[in-house]
Order: sequence, then structure tokens, then C-alpha cells
Amino acid sequence: MRKKFKKVMASLLALTLAITPIAIPKEVKAESNMPSAVDLSTSPYFPEIENQGRVGCCVAMSEVYYQFTYEMNKSMNVPSTRDNVFSPYAIYNMFDTYNGIEGIDDSECYEVLQTYGVPLWKDTNYDFSTDNCYADNDVWSNRTNYRVSSYSYETNASFFNCAGADAKIKEIKKLLTNGKIVSFSSYARSWNLGTITDSSNGSSNKALTGDRIVYGLDGQQGPHRVTFVGYDDNIWFDSNYNGKVDDGEMGAFKFANSWGKSWANDGYCWMTYDSIRKDFNMVDNISTINVAPYNSDSDIKLEVDVDSACLHDSFLELTAYSKYTEQKFKVDLVPFYTYSQSDLRKSKSQKFYCRGFITGESNGTLSYDLGVLIPEINHSNFNDFYYELTVVDSGNEEGYTSLNNAYIYDYNENRMVGNFQCTKEELSNNSQALPFINYLCDGYDFKVTDLKYTNHTITSDDKNIISTGDILSLTSTVQNVGCRKAPDNTKLGVLYTITDENGNNVNIPNVWSDSYVNKSGLDAHKSVELTSNGGANNGNGTFSFSEPGTYKITAWVNDTNDFPDELGGRFSSNNKFTITVTVIPNTPFEVESWDISNANPAVGEPVTITANLKESSDCEISISAVTAGYYQYKSYDFADGNTATMTFDDPGIYYLTARVRSKITKIAFSYALRINVQEAQETTMVEETTTVPETTTVEETTTVEETTTVEETKPLTVGKLTSDTLTNTNNKVKMNDTINFKVNDVNKSNVATKIITYSPWDKYRTPLDETDFVSGTSVDLKVTQTGQLCAYAIVKDLDSGKTTEVKFDDVFKCYETVGGYDFTVKQLTCENYTTGKNTIYYSDGTMNNFYSNDIHVGDKIKFGATVYNVGDVTSDSGKKLGVQFQINGNTSDITWCDSFYNPNGLLPISGSNNGVYLLACGGSVNKEGYVTFSQPGTYNITAWVNDTNDYASEYGGYQADNNKVTFKVVVK
Repeated sequence: MRKKFKKVMASLLALTLAITPIAIPKEVKAESNMPSAVDLSTSPYFPEIENQGRVGCCVAMSEVYYQFTYEMNKSMNVPSTRDNVFSPYAIYNMFDTYNGIEGIDDSECYEVLQTYGVPLWKDTNYDFSTDNCYADNDVWSNRTNYRVSSYSYETNASFFNCAGADAKIKEIKKLLTNGKIVSFSSYARSWNLGTITDSSNGSSNKALTGDRIVYGLDGQQGPHRVTFVGYDDNIWFDSNYNGKVDDGEMGAFKFANSWGKSWANDGYCWMTYDSIRKDFNMVDNISTINVAPYNSDSDIKLEVDVDSACLHDSFLELTAYSKYTEQKFKVDLVPFYTYSQSDLRKSKSQKFYCRGFITGESNGTLSYDLGVLIPEINHSNFNDFYYELTVVDSGNEEGYTSLNNAYIYDYNENRMVGNFQCTKEELSNNSQALPFINYLCDGYDFKVTDLKYTNHTITSDDKNIISTGDILSLTSTVQNVGCRKAPDNTKLGVLYTITDENGNNVNIPNVWSDSYVNKSGLDAHKSVELTSNGGANNGNGTFSFSEPGTYKITAWVNDTNDFPDELGGRFSSNNKFTITVTVIPNTPFEVESWDISNANPAVGEPVTITANLKESSDCEISISAVTAGYYQYKSYDFADGNTATMTFDDPGIYYLTARVRSKITKIAFSYALRINVQEAQETTMVEETTTVPETTTVEETTTVEETTTVEETKPLTVGKLTSDTLTNTNNKVKMNDTINFKVNDVNKSNVATKIITYSPWDKYRTPLDETDFVSGTSVDLKVTQTGQLCAYAIVKDLDSGKTTEVKFDDVFKCYETVGGYDFTVKQLTCENYTTGKNTIYYSDGTMNNFYSNDIHVGDKIKFGATVYNVGDVTSDSGKKLGVQFQINGNTSDITWCDSFYNPNGLLPISGSNNGVYLLACGGSVNKEGYVTFSQPGTYNITAWVNDTNDYASEYGGYQADNNKVTFKVVVK
């Protein structure tokens, strides 16, 4: 059926070519050859404007419907009509989009187009109520006739950031001039829209009067993917409304949107060049595609009959190994959800969703083209590979996954070429590898697929180094790449031979493995590892190289022909596997001591690290430094020698690490220490600017001390920032405690100081708690933020107004409770199962909702609480951590989460959170944990953690004040 289908299509294409000659533009390379205007929307290949509606599929509309339709039909020289445009929903629905609400990633959309292809829109149906696309099996099977061969992002961020917006504008114009449709991202909700007016300042304005045009961005709201289709250099838009033609106001791009023909200019709009110059974010991720020729897939299909209670919890992995080379191909395959509505079940053809990742009972036959896996595969070279299919159930959801049948069918020759051995075993949190029975071959065949050595002498991190005198053993991996099991109770041996790099014999005896007897044979596609156990002078299967050089080691399976019926015999080409090794002289390498030039340098002063070696050796050294908060500060790659130097641009505490290693053996030694970098000291010369007047006696002369004191001319310098409070508490404090900080060794008296705390994970050092400037160098700070904290002081010279910063050496921690563990709820999430939208309420009364507050009367809601341990001790392990949810204090109708058991306890809160999210799973009325609101208004939702007192040792007990946290939830 497939061959007939393709022949008919080929005939139709040939007929279309004969009656519809369409000119394809020549490539333009030079900017000077670009015309003043291009409009690809008038091309017969470009489809008509469509409306994505309420579905978040703008990426698929741009890249599949507009861009791919245009490029694919242009490649076939076929005008685009409603019968040959491609379905954006068939790609969009392969992603988990929360029932059509969320968008998809632009590059992942291209990957699906490249790997799976896309069907025609007319052959698929889209159900807006369920957000699913469905079609007959033949449609999904034949979608690989239409694929992307490659895609590219034409913008290089670093290049355009340097070259400027004009380079981006020129690149887009060149692509359009060369006939390429361009997909790009922008911020649609922030577009400033204007109207083109009739003006002699632009020769195109009269014809375009009344057209809408984007002339700027007002923020970065509403990420959106749209499509450039042309440009016009002769459009003038007065973006500043001053009535003058200012620099940059000439020219605009034309783009196609996916909001229907009623939007802007029949679905199109203009975008000024100047808007891109003014805001670089106006146009981002510029991309183009190339398409594979029609019907370039292999038509050798993997067909899989799968059952799954939850397909988004399952995936398939297909692997192909070459029998004769080291080539290996592997691809993860996306399952497709069965369309199960009864009216479609009655159809003569069972239908399937093209979408994966949907919870629900699913079964049916899936189809994948092997051209996705192996480039250039065909019926003549299919047997050069052996195949393995793995089915995985991740166990994240309840239910099972199983395969009823899996086989490969060659539609070029209309025959099944092999099947995978399915046990029909139900998998739950497990995986199963299915061997392939190839109908095109007969017998068993051994192949050495890997050969490795073990160095029993070397003790460094790099075990791959071989030196003269090292004790080695060899291990080979042998696989049965045939289609039948090898005979039982027969010795499977491997001989290891060693030659020089030219294949000449050397004075090293052979070793072998001769101890393995597989009592039940070796199944097709199964492997076994065999380690040398005999031979050489010692007879135990180990050997050494006495001379440095390059050697070849060969593993030869079945060398003694114990399996005479092996395909190809014992001299088959795949029975031998060779690796090349380099043996180096045994050169000792060891560090005797380390030297550092200065552990307390000033900013800009070089710090030199030297590794003193026990023996002279050819080595290299690297050096790196991290901040006191363990953020990478600087690093230098390995450089020749045993000495490295680093300078510091900022004062503070750093952890410096040096690593020296042998260039030959790669054995390495490390050295680490703490560096205290001081502010750079400035040298100030006291200038005698006061002269003695002739009429003034020496006694009346103003002395240097009276005009310029030494203290006033010196720059402000400071020492360490310390805290006796934190020293006495081992860097642990309780929230709302007061910490005293002191800046030491300040060289001036007229100063003021302030203290600021910030998160060690915040590279911008956003202040959490801070004081005002207070006189002197001792400051009290009340800390109100829990978690790990850093602090620094700003010391101000009140005479000059100049300031100096000094960081506190260590990270300290602030807890709500010290001396135990203590639970609290920091945020409440309302998961809306009616709209698919979530709303997050924080304990400080703020709300985070990307979609706006969409909780309505009648919506099915589940409450989720994010719980933290705000104490300084890890909670008890292995106990149930539960949360109860109350509405307006009602304790008779509640929901709860009682399914979480943390085997290791809950860690204290830190800057990296360590919280746990608990979602309602049961209730006193609704057993699944759902609630609905019957009236609009504001409701008090109380989350009560540890309400059942399973953690009896919690600080303050289960009735502690912070165990109950109430949030105000608005229902419309």
C-alpha cells in the first residue's frame, strides 16, 4: 500500500511540475545586490494566514505551518493550498503543554521535525476540548516523508552584541532576499503599534497607508514566535512623531502572525528596522531550515504494539550496532497516546493521538522509520546491523507499561525482516531490553565489541597510563551478533596477542582466557566479559612491557575453534579486535613541598605558587581561586613548568588551589590554602604648597602640620571584618537576633560604617538586611532572613566621602529555631485541574501567577504546601511528614497530604532551599484531595504541617505557632 501511495504522489508531483512552472530566486551573497523590497508572502508556496486561537502553539505555527510548509512545497515546486499545508498541532501535541496552555521550545520543535517529520494538516484532526491531534496509523507512519534535513540559528549572540543591530538587520534581509522564510522570537504583549501614514518621505507609504506597524518595545512581556516574510527599505514611520525623517526611521520588515486575518494587516504586520536598533530584544533566535527531499525516508519501519497505563511515564530506546565496525546508533522514541473516544473506536481504522506525555490508559501500534536511527539504511545493508529495543517504565506514576509485540517491517519489499522477543511482562519502575530475531540471517556469530586493560600497578587518578614494568591484565567483551543461540556447554576462549605498531612480533608471551564455559549457551545479542587468566611467563594472565613504545593488542575469540559452526568460522573478520597502546618510561613524579610568595597580598600584587619536585620532571601547573562563598573567581589552565602566578582584582577571602601534574603520566598533586587579599595601598606625597611671605616672620609661618595633616592625606584602609557574636555561636544565629560586627585596623578615626547581608548564591549581592551608617567601626545588625548568609561592611571616610568594602570571612546561618528542628510552610500552591493553571501564595502575603489569578467558582483545586525545616538540626528520618489544609478554619471538611516519608530526614533551610512540596492526596469528603468553591470571595486557607504529631520531637511541638500558616486566596 505504501509503495502505491508514493507512486501516485510522485505522478501527481510530476504533473504539477509540468503545468505550474515557478521561478525560484537565485542566491544573493553581496549586500549591494539586495533589492529595496522583498515579499515572500506573495509566493505561491507561502500558505494563507491562520489563527492559533487559544492554544499556545505559536512556535509550531511559525516553524511548521509557515516555514516548513513554504520550504517543503518550494522544494517540490508545488503551490501551497489547504490540501498540502502541514499540521502545527501534530508537532505541538508531542509536548507536555498543560492542555494547550504553554508554549514549546523552538529548537525542540525543529528536532521533532528532523527526527519524526510531520503529516499534512488535512490528514489529522485536532480536538480543542482535549487538546489532542489524532489520525489513522498510516498517517503517522508516513509522516517521515516530510522532514527537516537541518536547521540553523543565524544569530550568534556574541557576534551581534559586538557588531550591533545593523548586522542583524542585514542578515535577515539577506536571508529573505535568498528566498528563506525566517522564524524569530519577540515580546508581543510589549509591542508598540502604530499606523503608516501617507507621506512623500517614503515612496512605499502611499500604497501602505493605514497598515499597522511595530515601532518599539515597552518591556518584555508575552514571548511569541512569528515569521519574517519580507522587507521594504522605502517605508517611513515617524517613531518619535516630530514630523522629521530622523536617522534610522526608514525601512521595515514584514512578518506573518498567527492571530488570524482580522489582526493588523490581514494577519500580517510591519516592524521598523529602527525598533530593532533601539531594543536588541525586539528580534531574537533568528532561524531558518532546509528540508529533506520528499520520500527520502527508508520505509523500513519499527512497529511496536504497546500497552501503558501512563505513556508519559514510559519511553522506548532503539539501538543498532554495526557487525563490522565500531558504529553504534541510538535514539529515544516518543510513545503516542491512543485516541480512545468511543465514536472514533467505531471507525474502520483505529486512530491514535500524535501526542505523548498524557496520563491515561493507552495502547496501540506505533511506527518509526529506521532512517531516523541509521543514516542511509536500506534493505541491502539492513543486515549489517544487529538491533536492540529497550522499553522503560520510570515508575514516577502508578500503573504499568508492557509490549505486546515489536517487529521491523521493510515496506520496500513488503516483508517482515525480524521481531523483538517480547515477554509481555508488565513493567513498573523497571526496564526491559528485548533482543532482535533477524529473519534474514541464520546461525550464531561471535564478535569482540570491546577490549580494555587493567593496570594493577599505577595508583594515580589516571589508570589509562602504562609505564614500563606495570602489571597488566586484559578483558574483552564478546557478543553473539547472530540470530541464534550458541551451543551449550562449550568453552568460549579468547587469545590475546601483542605486536609492535607495525604488526611485528615482540618478546612478550601471549595471554588468554580459557575458563569460561556457558552451560546454557550464549543467546543472540547477549554479551559476556572475559578476562585473561593464563599465559605469559607467570601463567596467571598478567604481563608487563619492558620497553617503551607503541604496541597493538589483539583479542581473538574462538581462536581454538571450539565452535566450528560459528558463522564465518573462527577466522571471521569480527572475531578479532585490536587496540593501540602507548608505553612510557617509568619516571617517578612526586612533590616534596609547596611555596607561596604571599598569603596576604594586596589587590594587584602577584601571588606565586611553586611546586618543589623530588626529581626533575617535565610537568605543568594550573591555578584557580574561589570566593569565600565558593563561587569561581579566576582560573588558569595548565601551563608549562612548576610555577604559577595569579593576581586579584578585588579584596576579600579566597580559596586558592594549585595542581601540578606530569606531562607524561598525568599523575597530579594538589595544594590548597586560604588567601586574604587586602585593599591596595596608595602612596601619598605631602606637597608643601604654602610659601613664607616676605613680610611674615618664621614664627608666623603656617606649618605643614597646620595645613595638611598626615591622617588627612592617607587613603582609608581597613583590616578584617569580625564578629564576636558569630564566633561565640559557631556562626549560627536565630532569626531576629542582633549580631555585632566590627571592622578592625581602620587607619582613620572620622569614619562611619554600615553592614549588609546577602545570599552566597546571589552574585549581584542583593541586600537582605542592612543598617544605616553609624559612627565608628562597630555596628549592630538585626537579622531577619533565614538560611545561609554572607555579610560585608562599607566603611566611609567622613572627611573625603570615599568608601571601602570589607567582606566577612565566613558564611553564617540564620534559623528560626536553634537547638532542634522546626517545620513551617513558606508557600501555598493552588493547582487548578480545570484550567491547568497554578497560583502560588507566599507567607509574606504576595502572590506569583504567570497567567493572572484564574481560580473560579466550580474549579477543581488541589492545595500544595512547600515545607521547610527552619531549625538547625535535620529532622528525624523515616517518619511521615503530613500537612492538613483548612478552609476558613473548618476542621470537619479538610484535605491533606499523608504520603511523604523522607528516609533521610529534612535538612535545615539553606540558601539552596532544602524544602519539600506536599500536594493534597486525600480528604474527609473528597477522597482524592480536590476542593471546589461554590461562592466567589476571599478565603483563608490554613496549612498545618505535622498536624498528626508524627514528629513528636519537633521544636515547639505540632502546635507550634509557625506550624499553622494562613494564606488569603481569591476566588472569582
